[in-house]
Amino acid sequence: LDGFVDLGASVRPAREAVAYALTYLDAPRAGPATLAFGTSGAHRLWVNGGLVSRDDNYHPPRPDQQRLAVPLRKGLNAVLLKVCQAEG
Repeated sequence: LDGFVDLGASVRPAREAVAYALTYLDAPRAGPATLAFGTSGAHRLWVNGGLVSRDDNYHPPRPDQQRLAVPLRKGLNAVLLKVCQAEG
């Protein structure tokens, strides 16, 4: 996926809120993959149930704010992102 997903447009109220986004990546073979994302609030990111990234800071979102290598299994891989928003 290449683009901007505005979770704030879907979550009301937008103050003191938590949103989750879940997707699946279908890998042709096991190995590392680079994930790039940006959030305005604190976040947690899990791949296949394992925590791979966390940040408790609040800042303006930017594309590719975070870039990290994650291990993928062959086949479907669950990617779950939790974003916290203190102010709307």
